[in-house]
Amino acid sequence: MGLILCHHAFKGPFFDTGQLEDRPGVFVLLAGSGGRYRALEAGYSRSVRSGIERVRIKQAKNAKSIPMWAVFYDHNLPPGQREELVEALRAGCRDEGAEGLKV
Repeated sequence: MGLILCHHAFKGPFFDTGQLEDRPGVFVLLAGSGGRYRALEAGYSRSVRSGIERVRIKQAKNAKSIPMWAVFYDHNLPPGQREELVEALRAGCRDEGAEGLKV
């Protein structure tokens, strides 16, 4: 399972943070179903699982559906590229299966 977002292969969608690893990566909060997703938020964390838990607490108040996550573990990205990827996701890049951010 996976999604192509901003020309990067993300793993997911995941419904449970227990499936995620505590290592560096870019994550995207998704809404949708049937292979069509809308990205609601994007971020980077040195520990993806912990980073998502922080975002999840913020999003819980506004949740209209069960949160889904896509993750790109980026241990090989050169410095600065993870920030560029997050900004590209927030700017609304589009690829297969996802619509880009609408925030």
